[in-house]
Amino acid sequence: MPSFNEETVKSLFKCKKIIAVFGANEKLIRKTERILNKSNKHIDFIFDNNFKLHETAVRGYPIKEFDFILKNCDKNDIAIVVENNIEKHFQLRSIGMTQNFHYFIIDDLIFPTDISSRYSRQVYAPWFADSEFQSTYAKMRKHTLVDITRCYELVTLLKQTKNLHGNVLEVGVWRGGTGFLLTHYAKQYGKTVYLADTFEGVVKTDMDKDFSYVDGMHSDTTLDIAKELFDYYNYDNKVFLKGLFPDDTSSIIDNETIIFCHIDVDVYQSAMQTTEWVWERMPVGGIIVYDDYGFPGCNGVTDYVNEASDIHSTDRQFLYNLNGHGIFIKTK
Repeated sequence: MPSFNEETVKSLFKCKKIIAVFGANEKLIRKTERILNKSNKHIDFIFDNNFKLHETAVRGYPIKEFDFILKNCDKNDIAIVVENNIEKHFQLRSIGMTQNFHYFIIDDLIFPTDISSRYSRQVYAPWFADSEFQSTYAKMRKHTLVDITRCYELVTLLKQTKNLHGNVLEVGVWRGGTGFLLTHYAKQYGKTVYLADTFEGVVKTDMDKDFSYVDGMHSDTTLDIAKELFDYYNYDNKVFLKGLFPDDTSSIIDNETIIFCHIDVDVYQSAMQTTEWVWERMPVGGIIVYDDYGFPGCNGVTDYVNEASDIHSTDRQFLYNLNGHGIFIKTK
């Protein structure tokens, strides 16, 4: 269980009336709830323009648009909890909300000061100058909870496998955003992308291994929602695999070689079973990317990757990027 930064949390509690969360991100909301359990305060609302087409509430909290904050909230009465995420900060700056409000970065609330102070703010952001990426990202950003830094890294890592023989797999699709991004670039390399998900939320949670998850989280999606994104832009180099993976659907691609795999399953058991299935079908130079590695609340994925990197250190190189990706590169 993570410790809290008591001094920063006390500052949050001093705000008079309103606690708002920037981003309809269920994990961020759950973390904020845990912090607020230490007081008589609660989340009053979420604000996020990106989700207005799909939802009116997340975990029972109403979703407001940016204009609502600017027109109806006194700057002295509102505390806004945000992710340590350069894209979110860019959005806030673009609408004039980086001044005169009380902001609290979730990592600064959870981690002690001496730890959080080690995190540097990113200054090199090549994704802003990449016109193809920006165009593709704009099409899928409402269909993902993955921030722009991790999306861009998925693209750069996929490019490093493009000369290998085989195809691409994503397990944990949600509404299809990152899968769409991979499909766009894989099409240029003549690759098919297999997209595996229950489309009914997180599965295989274990209360002893997974800190913040229960079965059914992120169930606010359907296969039709994901398909609509791909069909609108006429991408045909994808195959959806609906059901438990690998339990129900892996037999469909049992003879495939997988050169790149994005695992965004949030929990220990699913990450382990997916990795074990993929590894024996992956050539040397193949890459597995784990989303949410090192995130507070995603300890199941973090623990599994750490264990696997220790046990199997002779056949893979392990990289940890502070943006929230754990990466295996197959070496033999």
